[in-house]
Amino acid sequence: MRGIDVSSHNSSIDYSQVKASGIDFVMVRAGYGYGYEDERFSQNVERAKAAGLHVGAYWFIYALNEEQAKANADVFVGLLERYKGVFDMPVACDFEYDSERYMRDSGVTPTRALNTAIIDAFCKRMEAYGYYVSNYLNPDYVQSRVNFGDVSQYDLWLAQWGTSAPSYECGMWQYSSDGSVAGVSGRVDVNVANIDYPTLIKAKGLNHTNLSDTAPAPQVAPAVTPSNTFAVGDKVVVTNPIDVNGTGLAVSGEYEVIEVSNANRIVIGRGGVVTAAMPPSHIKMTSEGSAGLTATEVAHQIWYGYGQDWGTGSDRVRRVAAAGIDYNEVQAELAKYYN
Repeated sequence: MRGIDVSSHNSSIDYSQVKASGIDFVMVRAGYGYGYEDERFSQNVERAKAAGLHVGAYWFIYALNEEQAKANADVFVGLLERYKGVFDMPVACDFEYDSERYMRDSGVTPTRALNTAIIDAFCKRMEAYGYYVSNYLNPDYVQSRVNFGDVSQYDLWLAQWGTSAPSYECGMWQYSSDGSVAGVSGRVDVNVANIDYPTLIKAKGLNHTNLSDTAPAPQVAPAVTPSNTFAVGDKVVVTNPIDVNGTGLAVSGEYEVIEVSNANRIVIGRGGVVTAAMPPSHIKMTSEGSAGLTATEVAHQIWYGYGQDWGTGSDRVRRVAAAGIDYNEVQAELAKYYN
């Protein structure tokens, strides 16, 4: 099977042309980190499926420990659940050099053991939800940056370019990032699958392809005693993107409290439209969320897309100033990322 993997970086894609060119499947980026949905995720999934392509998805991990890896997986599942029965290719854990950069920028030293633990925690979580999991790794990670024997039970999606054959046994091989495929503007990652995934996944009833089977129920968030008293109209940010039912969410920025059902269930949304019902321990009021932050921490939130919504342009200037932080210092910290 021949395939491509895509994200918002590939812009709008004509999947009818992709299909006609001989491509069999597409791996779609769902998002990254704690809740950033790829802006073309839904479009890519729906159009690829409509064109008759097999579809899988991947999530780029930003996590500092096993618990954060599980939270990444929960958000990923929250997006996948929109399309139950659609994904007949693997759902993949994408752990790369930028995942390690995030760790270093957060004051955590990446180690082989920690990288392995994060990947394993993510994959175990995805399997618990009933998905067929794959790991996207390059040979450097297989050889020296991950204890590969500890995660070899999961399928390997190997990224190795410029060779006539993969150096490791793998289910999928991304053999180039410089492919040319009709329907895709510019270059695109190209792959071959060495396994008949659609048949395998359907035979096992994974990825909800057998809709008569019920996926494992997500863990219900426990009742908690709120550290804050929330009221309708309060402005809040999500600090843990898991709702009261234990479902991972793709959320970012500022929300408003719409309803306080009880002490353990705070309904949030925007413009009067409900987004989710949250445990109070998973949200903070905006003023509390920004209190005590440094310019470095604010730049970190802006770059990686979590925490408070800091806006852009003049709106960012206003929000940063309202938090009592020097805007020029924030910009200087952001410049380090751009460089």
